[in-house]
Amino acid sequence: MSDFKHPEVLVSTDWAAHNLNSPNLRFVEVDVDTTAYDQGHIPGAAGWTWQTQLQDNIRRDLIDKSTLEKLLSASGISNDSTILLYGDNNNWFAAYALWQLKYYGHKDVRLINGGRKKWLEEKRPLTTEAAGIAPASYVRTHGSSSSVCWASTGSATMTARGPNGATSLAPPLSTKYALPDLSWPPQPTKSARLRNFAGAGPAPPVRRVL
Repeated sequence: MSDFKHPEVLVSTDWAAHNLNSPNLRFVEVDVDTTAYDQGHIPGAAGWTWQTQLQDNIRRDLIDKSTLEKLLSASGISNDSTILLYGDNNNWFAAYALWQLKYYGHKDVRLINGGRKKWLEEKRPLTTEAAGIAPASYVRTHGSSSSVCWASTGSATMTARGPNGATSLAPPLSTKYALPDLSWPPQPTKSARLRNFAGAGPAPPVRRVL
């Protein structure tokens, strides 16, 4: 874990594997492909579905305080738990989950470097058995007024500023496991601006992924 500039938000697969049975750690898989968890996941890991559990399906917004508390409690997570997140597509929605948890003020949440892809490449333990998770009690105490900035996501740099001014910074990952660019609003490329200036019409729309 000491290989990273900010080990408080990024851990290695080796560190995660050696701490699978640590009592205060809670592993959570968050995938783009929501069937991946059932095909095999880290032993003891909970599985979150980003479409239904990490966004309000009516407003297409972040889940509210009550929904967050229920999700974390059902996942065996309490306020003092350390959450280790990982997922497919180079941790795409695992990083989104980390951002949301930081927004709501959870103190200790980290990404497993390389996510599901790296874990599989290294042939680390997987199981298809449902995790036997004992429910916990989670009560959010702060964080709803956080100011969150997602910046330079092409190199996986993320900053979350809470109401007390505290910040959390995820360092750049290797190119092999780099996150897709989720920055919003998207900035037009130089060629797109030139096309617009020349009257060739706007560049193709860029999808916003939630």
